Amino acid sequence: MSQQDSVQMDCKWSCTSSGTVVSSCLVSLSSLLQSVDYSCLCGDPDKSFLENITVDSRKSDEKTLFVALRGVAHDGHDYVRRVLENGCAAVLVEKDALPPDIYQDAETCIIAVDDSRLTHALLAEEVFGFPAHDMCMFGITGTNGKTSISYLLESVLLDAGKQVGVIGTINYRYTTADGTAYVFPSPFTTPEPFLLQGVLREMADAGIDAVIMEVSSHGLAQHRIGKLHFDVAAFTNLSRDHLDYHRDMQSYFEAKSLLFTGHLKKDGLAVITFPEEKAEWSKALQEICVGSGLQNVSCGAPGCDIFPESVSGSLYHTDIVLQIDAGTVTLGSPLVGDFNVQNLQTVYAMAKAVELPGAQIGASLRSAAGAPGRMQRIFASPGEENFRPSVFVDYAHTPDALLQVLKTLTALPHNRLFVVFGCGGDRDTGKRALMGEVCGKYADIAVITDDNPRTEDPQSIRLMVEEGFIRSDLQQRDIQWLQTGEADEKGFVSMAERSLAIAAAIGAADAADIVLIAGKGHEDYQLIGKDKHFFDDSLEAKKALSSWTLQSLEQATGGTLAVGDRTEILRGSVATDSRTLGKGEIFVALQGERFDAHNYIAEAAAAGAGCIVLHRKPANPLSVPWILVKDTEKALGDMAAYRRKCMRSFSNPVVVGITGSSGKTTLKEMCFSIFRQRWPDSDKTAKGRVLKTEGNFNNLIGLPLSLLPVSPKHRGILLEMGMNHPGEIQRLTEIADPDIACILNVHGAHLQGLGTVEGVAVAKGELFRTCRKDTILIVNADDHHVTTLAADCSQRRIIFGIGSGENAELDVYSSEHDLNEPETIHFILHIKQQTAAVRLAVPGSHNISNALAAAAIAHAAGIAITQIADGLAAFKPADSRMQIVEGPAGSRLINDCYNANPESMRAGLATLAGFEGRTRVAVLGDMLELGNEAEKLHKEIGGYAAELGIEFLAILGDYQKQVQAGVQESDGNCTTVRTFADQDSCNDWLQSLVGDGTIQEGSYILIKGSRGMHLENLVKQLRREQA
Repeated sequence: MSQQDSVQMDCKWSCTSSGTVVSSCLVSLSSLLQSVDYSCLCGDPDKSFLENITVDSRKSDEKTLFVALRGVAHDGHDYVRRVLENGCAAVLVEKDALPPDIYQDAETCIIAVDDSRLTHALLAEEVFGFPAHDMCMFGITGTNGKTSISYLLESVLLDAGKQVGVIGTINYRYTTADGTAYVFPSPFTTPEPFLLQGVLREMADAGIDAVIMEVSSHGLAQHRIGKLHFDVAAFTNLSRDHLDYHRDMQSYFEAKSLLFTGHLKKDGLAVITFPEEKAEWSKALQEICVGSGLQNVSCGAPGCDIFPESVSGSLYHTDIVLQIDAGTVTLGSPLVGDFNVQNLQTVYAMAKAVELPGAQIGASLRSAAGAPGRMQRIFASPGEENFRPSVFVDYAHTPDALLQVLKTLTALPHNRLFVVFGCGGDRDTGKRALMGEVCGKYADIAVITDDNPRTEDPQSIRLMVEEGFIRSDLQQRDIQWLQTGEADEKGFVSMAERSLAIAAAIGAADAADIVLIAGKGHEDYQLIGKDKHFFDDSLEAKKALSSWTLQSLEQATGGTLAVGDRTEILRGSVATDSRTLGKGEIFVALQGERFDAHNYIAEAAAAGAGCIVLHRKPANPLSVPWILVKDTEKALGDMAAYRRKCMRSFSNPVVVGITGSSGKTTLKEMCFSIFRQRWPDSDKTAKGRVLKTEGNFNNLIGLPLSLLPVSPKHRGILLEMGMNHPGEIQRLTEIADPDIACILNVHGAHLQGLGTVEGVAVAKGELFRTCRKDTILIVNADDHHVTTLAADCSQRRIIFGIGSGENAELDVYSSEHDLNEPETIHFILHIKQQTAAVRLAVPGSHNISNALAAAAIAHAAGIAITQIADGLAAFKPADSRMQIVEGPAGSRLINDCYNANPESMRAGLATLAGFEGRTRVAVLGDMLELGNEAEKLHKEIGGYAAELGIEFLAILGDYQKQVQAGVQESDGNCTTVRTFADQDSCNDWLQSLVGDGTIQEGSYILIKGSRGMHLENLVKQLRREQA
């Protein structure tokens, strides 16, 4: 072996997302070209060394081989001169593609080959060490069905104990022997050569023994797969598509047939599917295979080696009796449609080719779900099937694919068939009218909408589609007709915005109708101009299927619809304030001790309410639908509980219920920051996938209003649960039905309604006691009340606590606490055997406990420790909760005035005391709702402030005498203690301290009291005077 060979074998290659391949060491050009026939135009391949290979002239440098490829829009040879000027290691071109003046004086090595695309693919195989050689390769080509077959075959092979990789339209993925799944985005159905070989190398190194590839006509025509050979190759069908790239159908077929003539192993098997109609391309391919001496199996139509003797099915299932050489075999599948019958036969033939038993194949197919976006059924939530239509999402974007789907659906039980579809821009314009005509012949109601218009005018695309509808004699209607038309009327409308078109079609359809959303299938984007926006047909369908109707509202509340059509869709959200009510919103008329919204139902109707929920009949007739219930507050909670149940079937979001005497909001915000790391906003996802309690919406009215906006896009829901009397947490838990439940702590808060701390514990414990058996409980080991509450529960527990790992019970704990950096905490987070360094941009040692609780919740939700650490680092305190802002004279205001109880007051004072060596001022207001314990507890707070040595103490409220007495009776040291009748006089005193230099840059001022003290006004005064 030469030195060059050994250098290459020792190098590790990787492919970047841009397609450039990078080596870990220098490689000689000649070592890469050992299996390539080339001529050298200039330079010496033995003396040319490189680390990178690219087809992008912008990525070329002195260590890069630039490969010039001919493309549809650009020719890489046009950029060779620029590459040479900028510097590169070598250039690979096609023979006779360069004028001599470019290379005759060049010092860089330039080599010429017959086909630079093929050579590019051969180099990819070479540098990644021919990874496919030891894996069983399955290839699938054809216009339609490739993806469905790849998913079905993957299920069969996995059930057979194979480690399977898939390279296809939706993604590239593989599953290892331990069940771990790896998924990568798919820029092309068949990747560019270096990405393809890099993925195959990763699969081979992971122990994958079978790879399923969707092989596109573009991939074959452009030699992306090099000299890759397959053990089994399948042909599904051929119909009009990609004629913007291929000259005509014959050229398109010739590209597809390359899979068999150039890439099927000599002892491999060709599986050729024969449609019952238009099978001429299948016949032509079979003749080519026979003429080339290739083994082949035919399936699909009578006379084939495999064909259906009988087929029966429904909206939910298909049964097939297949005729095979050995007799018959019965297949069952949850997939429906004639084309899926063909797909199932193809999969059966491919699996039999590798000698899998027929019974085993059949057992796998009985539960195989097929591919996303391929006749994908979007189900209504349980309990709503009787008034929601049957909805299907399919990728059909060619005339034949749309025809096959429509023929399938018309054969299923239904009343009317709705179709929503459009055509892509910058693609074959000839198919647009054809698709409109096909749809017009089968659909009862069609909605033409935008697909991926790209750089074309969307309206012009829709007009081309309309021409086909007009030829089909389907009548054009206006948009309002969808809602007002008679049940037996047919027609089509045009609606540009795809989301509105989907919602309109599903909203207009009845339970006996079928709605098909065609064209985009699995795609999660929409191309408008040159921009790529997130868009998901299945998500939009779920949104529409989960929109409130009068019937679902009646079902949720247990009420009686007095006026209105039960099938009517309610587009608006839920509101309880008639003053801010929006048009179409559902108005719930609540009644409290000091108000009764029933007095404003006429105003709500006049504002355009979609429906009014009330618990007594209106005095005068209403012009809008209304539902009568027994108790509107209970109905509001029931609506939220119903919504939560519906979302479980659509997206199954993780719901977290959080309660505790103090720190609930801080914990919720920490969780929100972490959950946003797991489900971030990006151009590739829906925005706002984490829902949380806003403000103080944590009671019997607030929590339902926090939960009601949940939609199928949400993945995480964080709900605070507050209370001031027994039974409240139980009801909130019944509404939220949390998957994860946390009682952060139990202290002396709301004693006015609960009597003692023990009473608080019992009330807080309702969360654990009311949860489902499979709810995960988050337990604070440092709070004996919480551990006692959890001890009586049978659910799985995750236990957290501040301390060392010597406590074997702790699942989540911290170590190496560092509070030396002002306003910042550092510690090491431990989750089981994993560790991560955490930086919290908030003061106060009590926030370590909050952070550990957030980490435990996130761990229960399946979030990685790295994302947990990143989320905690990104956390910012909520408004008025240990929020540090600029104060007068450069001081720092610790704004913690949102609420207060004895424990949170102690935490705030301890945090202030931690800023040693600086002037420290505490402004304390009353702690409310403490009942008979109020005077005692306020006195204790005064004593605690003195013990901490807080230099300046300002006291406001009705309990200032008790706080002052606590200071005086303490052995601690408070230099100055002042009481004030109002906030203005307190502010004047603070400004005097600024004036005499006592409060200066670096001083800290804590402002804390219960919500009813309105100390936020003092904060505003100080901030205003500071500005």
